[in-house]
Amino acid sequence: MSYNSNIPLGTDAMTISQGQIYSNYNAMNSVWSQNHVSLTSLANQGMHNSLTFREQTGSPPDPNTSATQVSLYTKAVSGIPELFFRPNSNQTPIQLTYPSIQTGLQTITPPVYYPQQYTFMAGPFVVYGGVLNAVSSGTVVVLSPTSTLLYAQATIIGGAGKVIAVISGSSITFYPQGVNPVNLYYFAVGK
Repeated sequence: MSYNSNIPLGTDAMTISQGQIYSNYNAMNSVWSQNHVSLTSLANQGMHNSLTFREQTGSPPDPNTSATQVSLYTKAVSGIPELFFRPNSNQTPIQLTYPSIQTGLQTITPPVYYPQQYTFMAGPFVVYGGVLNAVSSGTVVVLSPTSTLLYAQATIIGGAGKVIAVISGSSITFYPQGVNPVNLYYFAVGK
């Protein structure tokens, strides 16, 4: 039997509804056990194992919040569901996740870092960093994911000299001063 919200009826005798009441309790425990510790468990009964959010749709997709509420939800950003937090009183939503975060090594032996790496800070900043090899004056690097860069800086690896980094949209043009080409570390912040 499956869950029946019409059981028991006010006119039902206990023996008539008993099977369906038993089935209802089993169905509720089974549904509750998805993403939660089971109701029949003695330890951590009812606690969450995980949270699964359905993507908000509509216009606007951000839920309304009162002065005493906050909301945690997902909505699509470039077709990908991302996690958001909306403060009380319908304040501006804050994106908490970002798609395709790439960091670390692309190979271990020998250790080779990804040439472009980025991470995400809520609020809505994207922090990029990486190592670029054989950079000549005027080399343009377009960062991905696309954002409007607010800051960029570069340092020559293992050598003296200065690098000028000029930002435009989501790209950086590097101008190493002196000997070219150079290997460099770069750091940028966008939103």
